Amino acid sequence: MLLCVCLTLAAIRPIQGAFILARSGPQSTYLWDASQYVMQLVSDKQLGDQGMQALEASAVGELAVRAKSSSAQTLAVSIVYQRTGAMNPAYGVATFNGVEKVCTIVVARADVAKNGLMWADEIADGHVPHDVAVKITGQLPPLR
Repeated sequence: MLLCVCLTLAAIRPIQGAFILARSGPQSTYLWDASQYVMQLVSDKQLGDQGMQALEASAVGELAVRAKSSSAQTLAVSIVYQRTGAMNPAYGVATFNGVEKVCTIVVARADVAKNGLMWADEIADGHVPHDVAVKITGQLPPLR
């Protein structure tokens, strides 16, 4: 059991990249450019379901923090990352290959303020609580 808890905690990572408030009102909508976070997942070879769970868990944990200073009824976050292509021989860097919208997460502000960190642990374990709406719209890069 202890080993399982350690693996769960390792899956929830600090937010990397811009996590900005895009719209405020009854629903506050955030946009997370998770490009740096996804690059770290690729580097750690933590992709597929495990990578998605880490991404979602970290986002819910951040929403829990943001909920404390929000007055909105619901909070949403759209998670995107910049796709890269082949290396450009002239510049020695990967080429830009578009933006991947991975998913959108919607939660009630009061509930995520109270339960968000617990929910993040559950999501990292592969169980999305019924109070967390996750709409998958894309995918992480394939394992190379």
